[in-house]
Amino acid sequence: MITLTMLLTKRDDLTDEEFRRYYEERHVPLVARLVKARPVSYVRHHRLDNDLARRLATGRGDTVDKETTAITHITFATRTDAEHLIEAMLEPSVREALAADEGRFIAEGGIRWLTTGDPDDDSPS
Repeated sequence: MITLTMLLTKRDDLTDEEFRRYYEERHVPLVARLVKARPVSYVRHHRLDNDLARRLATGRGDTVDKETTAITHITFATRTDAEHLIEAMLEPSVREALAADEGRFIAEGGIRWLTTGDPDDDSPS
């Protein structure tokens, strides 16, 4: 399994709830329509406003990430499956449509990517 992870930061003029609602109700359906690649799982986690992370960070002398509004994990069975998603998302008309929509709720420069998984799965199949 290989996972593409997105760390997202909302626009400053939106509340966390407005960001979450737009992402779930407008953006996710748009991606599903435009990108036909299907992952094993597509899981979104939204920031919660509670004291758990603050208590832990304070107790350990760490910091709390105040930038990330949501984390999305897109998991594929193989690297080749992940490559199909990337190819679909980089197709010019799809890329333009997604970028225009993302500008409605994500801060400029507010998408960061990370790939995780078992190193043995990181080779083309």
